[in-house]
This record gives sequence, structure tokens and C-alpha cells, in this order.
Amino acid sequence: AILALARLALQEERSFEALDLLEDEDLVDRLSPLRQAQAHALLGEAFLQTRDPRRAAEELSRALDEAESWEARLDADPLPGTAERTVRAVIGEWLGVHTLALYAEACSREGRALEAARAIEEYQARSLRRGTGELARLREIVDTADKNCANDNPQQGRQPAEPESC
Repeated sequence: AILALARLALQEERSFEALDLLEDEDLVDRLSPLRQAQAHALLGEAFLQTRDPRRAAEELSRALDEAESWEARLDADPLPGTAERTVRAVIGEWLGVHTLALYAEACSREGRALEAARAIEEYQARSLRRGTGELARLREIVDTADKNCANDNPQQGRQPAEPESC
């Protein structure tokens, strides 16, 4: 509930209220790792609104570091089925991209434009490399399906009229 109240305060440009809610380190430490990262991202956004880019960058960097540790854990021990894609989407599309944009803005306001560009480039390069791995995995799934289809239809040269017929 604290995160929702802080998010609402930020939406209404009441950044000092969001800071009051989230600056208690004991409270943040009691949150789950996902919620801790979200709290750091919200703190960073609040500091950005209060024109404190240094503290904003620190908090946003903490949130991004946590997201990177999730990705490393997923690479080492993937979740079954669609769960991995769902988790990666939450990390990459909400926390990662939004937080990265705020981090780049904080760095830029702090006079560290090269750090902003480096962070964006690094994130983009990492996502492209991951995309290549996912593409390879997709190709493997398609190849396996094609082999199974060929085994089900032993006539040489015969292709099913529709993919569902395999």
C-alpha cells in the first residue's frame, strides 16, 4: 500500500509526500526484492522531481542493479514455460525501461550526459544479445516441431496444408 500511495503522490506531483513515505530504510528493507526495487525507482523519481539529480541517480541505479540481478538469476535458473517471459517483461518493460529513462535523465541533469548515453547503450546491447538467444531457442522449438510433424507424416515431400494438421 505504501508503494501505491507513493506512486499516487508522484502522479500528483507531491514528491515530498512520496519521499516521506519511502525514505524509511527499515520499511524498504522489509519489502520483497521486487518491491525494494520499485521503492528505489519511486524514490529516484521523487528526487528527480525535487531537483536532486545526484540522489535520484543513486536510487535509480539501485533499482536497476536489482533488476539486473533478477535477470542474472533467470539466466542461471530459468522459470518454466511462459513464466520466464512474463517476469522478463515486467522487469524489462516496466522497471527496466522506465527506470533507465529516469536514470538517464538524472545523469543528464547532473551534467553526466556520457553516463546517460552509456547506460542506455549498455541496456540496449544487452537486450539485443538476449533477443538473439531467444531467437535461437525459438528456432530450436520450430525445428523440433518440424521433426515431429515429419515423423507423423512419413510421406516424403508432403507438407501439411495447415500447421494445425501436424
